[in-house]
Amino acid sequence: MKIRTLDELQAKLDESSSWRRAEITYFHSQLQSSKAIAQKHYLRAATALLYAHWEGLIKEQAQFYLAYLNAKKIPNRELTPGLLASSLRSRLVLLELSGDAKGQKGFATFLLEGGLEENALFKEEIIDTGANLSWAKFEQILVRLGISDVPYQVHRKMIDRVVGWRNHIAHGQHWVKVDETELTVSTFFEAEEVIVNIMKEFKRDIRLAASNYSSSA
Repeated sequence: MKIRTLDELQAKLDESSSWRRAEITYFHSQLQSSKAIAQKHYLRAATALLYAHWEGLIKEQAQFYLAYLNAKKIPNRELTPGLLASSLRSRLVLLELSGDAKGQKGFATFLLEGGLEENALFKEEIIDTGANLSWAKFEQILVRLGISDVPYQVHRKMIDRVVGWRNHIAHGQHWVKVDETELTVSTFFEAEEVIVNIMKEFKRDIRLAASNYSSSA
């Protein structure tokens, strides 16, 4: 994947967000207008869909950002600590694929012989949601991207609640309740508003972080 400019990155972010927002809005409307029996079915479907777009957007847009950074050919020494750690981890991912002592020695040599002057390398694999994007997983992704987790911390309980609801549904459980909060239309709409806003904030933070490296390459 090649994303060379801020405009290209913005287009990718917009495309990633728009179709997801359209699906969430559609199910929101159906849930609001449906009658009691149908509403229960729409509620479970809307919850599963909300989680799917939560995980999908975070993973996809994080990988867009990494692709953009790769194209900018930024020396490791110019990265924030979080991104530097991710660049080094990406090299370790390559070594794990080779799985031999020579590869590990090569990484040590890379560091000793001026690895910080080399261009950063980011592998998509370092963005790992574990198919279960809890607060803890999301926090790790923010750190890897060099984005502050402070503005998001207030939402940690809501994120884990949505993940828990989705897991109950995915495991075929009829009664859906997490941290003493039952999944109802009203609690879902409250969670939906929070998750959608987090998705918007994340997109905005990606764009802002990318602008810090717009002059490279």
